[in-house]
Amino acid sequence: MKLVDGISHVATVTEDLDRMVGFYQRVFDAEGSEVMEEDGLRHQLVYVGDQVALHPFEVPWAEVDQRFEMFDRGRLDHFGVTAPSPEALLEIRRRLLAEGDGTTDAEIRDFGALYSLHYVDPDGVHLEVNLFKQDWTELELLTRDAWTTVELEALA
Repeated sequence: MKLVDGISHVATVTEDLDRMVGFYQRVFDAEGSEVMEEDGLRHQLVYVGDQVALHPFEVPWAEVDQRFEMFDRGRLDHFGVTAPSPEALLEIRRRLLAEGDGTTDAEIRDFGALYSLHYVDPDGVHLEVNLFKQDWTELELLTRDAWTTVELEALA
């Protein structure tokens, strides 16, 4: 018996709530809840999927995270969201490229069971958009040295 079946939200810290929410609205068509204010801090739920939300808290003294090396980013290194189709993954890639500023390297990598597109949000949080292959199994994940870059035509 599974006791949980997903992650409901991930809480993050931002120095600019409006900037962060705007990014996720532009790239993911995210919907935001009403802005809440408690103890002098603004926060908001940002729904990036049917049952997945980011919960950013605006902490004006927070600085953008400049740690870029994997495993040197603190306790939460990165997290992933799932694209429902190749078309959705390619549209998200297009929108991330439109953001500019090195938000993404635009490479879609083949991890074996899934395809992955890495990006960094305006606060320096590292994330990836994953597209599971139709016939994937958990055992098909490749080691890092076996990852390859996928030509976009292979996904469409």
